[in-house]
Amino acid sequence: MHLSLTDQQRDVVSSVRSIVGDVAGSGPVAELDRATLEALAAGGFLDVGAALDAVLVIEEVAAAGVCAPVGAKALVAPAVTTQALPPVLGLAAPVHGPFVRFGAQAEAFLAVDGDEAVLASREDVAIQPRRVRWGYPAATVTLGKGQRLGAGSGPRLLRMWRIALAAEAGGLMRSAVRTAAKYVTEREQFGRPIGGYQSVQHRLARGWVIAEGTTWLARRAAWFTDDDVTAAAAACYACKGMREVLRSVHQVVGAMGITDEFGLTRLTGKLAYLHTELGGAPANARALATARWLANKAVPA
Repeated sequence: MHLSLTDQQRDVVSSVRSIVGDVAGSGPVAELDRATLEALAAGGFLDVGAALDAVLVIEEVAAAGVCAPVGAKALVAPAVTTQALPPVLGLAAPVHGPFVRFGAQAEAFLAVDGDEAVLASREDVAIQPRRVRWGYPAATVTLGKGQRLGAGSGPRLLRMWRIALAAEAGGLMRSAVRTAAKYVTEREQFGRPIGGYQSVQHRLARGWVIAEGTTWLARRAAWFTDDDVTAAAAACYACKGMREVLRSVHQVVGAMGITDEFGLTRLTGKLAYLHTELGGAPANARALATARWLANKAVPA
């Protein structure tokens, strides 16, 4: 099996890294980074077309700790509508709760309503900003009217949302583990770097395995965009893995990690919210089981 990126995909990754490196700011952890989002839009990276290319963009933006709804615009929206949409999109799934990332800043919303997706403007919804401790701004959003996008668009939106979630999680976890690994290599205790202790090495090695597994599950799901099983598997693994990686990186870094100046919270604050999205690991596990074993079968009453 050939798992290397193509030359074009490597160019996408390199270009996105350059943009986020030049533009991404050091502002508040949970504040929308409009400057980076606009730079990505200007470079055409929110409209790359191919799902796998979009996943690569999502990964790199997440790894940089950028707070922006890249997945919604680059991956989810093209799957349910051909309309030109604004860059700041909110994704809503009322059955999984009222909170919407970037809900107060979103210029439009894509919501799941059973078998259909609904496209709504700000005027079509009721928005209540919420004070949260996570790494994203959030609001409760109540859907009113909106444009219905046709039969089957609801499951399609959920499928692509799960892929975007996993891609973002993979980028965040890889960057968090790298940040922790750098710190334990430099921080000494009892006359040696704390990264020299096996217990620390084991935690970070396990975290890296989870991050890489999430990344490749997301990429595989982006290759098979009509497969509910691969999308749900990627989201389930990501949500479960984020909880472990979050604990591990903060454990090995200690009190330094909870300071915003250190930079780890720019990543782990997002993991703390993201692992609950779409109902978290339990809901995504149920979606996986349903897609794998119950699809097109009658469910006993």
